[in-house]
Amino acid sequence: MGILIGSNATSDARWGTLFDFSGASGWDIAEFYGSYDPALEAGDVVIIDESYESGAPAGQPDNKAYVKKSSTPYESSLIGVVSTYPYETFGDNFDETENPRPVALVGRIPVKVSLENGLIEIGDRLTSSSVPGIAMKATESGTIIGTALESFNSEENGKNVVFINSGWYGGSLNEDGSLGSGITINSSFIGKIKTILKSLGLVIEDGVAFIRDLTVEKLTVKETMRINKMEMVDQATGQVYCTWIENGEWVKNRGGCTGIEGCMDSAALNYNPEATVDNDSCEYPEPEECNAEHLNLCNTQELCEGVNLYWYAGECHLESEQICEEGITQQCGTSDVGACQFGIQTCIDNNWGECVGAIEPVSEICDDNIDNDCDGSIDTDDEDCQTIPPPPPICDSEHLDLCVIEADCTEVGGYWYNDLCNIEEEEEIGGCTDH
Repeated sequence: MGILIGSNATSDARWGTLFDFSGASGWDIAEFYGSYDPALEAGDVVIIDESYESGAPAGQPDNKAYVKKSSTPYESSLIGVVSTYPYETFGDNFDETENPRPVALVGRIPVKVSLENGLIEIGDRLTSSSVPGIAMKATESGTIIGTALESFNSEENGKNVVFINSGWYGGSLNEDGSLGSGITINSSFIGKIKTILKSLGLVIEDGVAFIRDLTVEKLTVKETMRINKMEMVDQATGQVYCTWIENGEWVKNRGGCTGIEGCMDSAALNYNPEATVDNDSCEYPEPEECNAEHLNLCNTQELCEGVNLYWYAGECHLESEQICEEGITQQCGTSDVGACQFGIQTCIDNNWGECVGAIEPVSEICDDNIDNDCDGSIDTDDEDCQTIPPPPPICDSEHLDLCVIEADCTEVGGYWYNDLCNIEEEEEIGGCTDH
């Protein structure tokens, strides 16, 4: 096994220092990542480089990511190791200026290691160390890069073949609550677990579990179950009762077995919403009657009108209320015949608003061919436009021709001559005056 540079090791010489496995095919599958460190090489342990600034358009995903050497133990952003001779690679969308490096996703690869945290045995999990790019044995919980496939005991830093499987390692737990390395986790790991369980209502002490509340569909007890008090639910009403044995007799009480005693009926005057045990202390108000202060009890027209209130739309109202429902509309106006039209009236603040859009009748205009007074007749057909004929003339001083008898003629001041009625004047006939 030797170290080769460039194309003698692979068809692509961009990756710098590579390992040659005696002509064998690569052992891992890798994905390319960019780097600001041109010295980053095969076997280096890497983390996500948060200094990388995405060049993708706003709102679009970036198909690139950058890595750099790890520098502290158990780094949370640890993602893997630069591959030496990958079998297959993905994501080759970088140019040479971005120093692309293949980071192993899965498989066997050589990894730079040290004895910072003890000898490395086959099967040990490896994580980042305090030396940049170097792995060490993981002895406590944290992020790891994979599992050692070889032992390593050299005082100098070297390489170890590792099965890459990045993830989180909880440590090996012994019966005494310690990791395999002898580092106890009673106060940290187990303590945190116990704290979490306690927040959920479960306390474990000396192998005995104390549970605040337990809900199960079916409970089977093989030998003995001891109960001081027991809550049961009335299958008809759903009411909870507490029951127990006292002096050899069954006793039951409405409400839960533990908690605050008080009235549990919300309709009572002394209802206690915090009460969990009903002590039969509920007090109730006198029954209310249908009146102006309790309109909700006036639920029929007869009851409503019986107390001088007003029944409308299935509800009882005060006489002082304008009877309309907020936002409803109704037709208003006199007619929609001829030039007239109906309008719309809207209920605002329980009062009918202004009649909008209505056209009311006016006096008929006799020459505009419009039914102005909205009575169905237009212009001369309308009686308002028809002229009353004068009475027929009669026998008088202006109509002597209608005086056909002497008596009528004389009565209106005329004189009768030659069977005609004439004006009362002297008429000279033949040099004489003759009436």
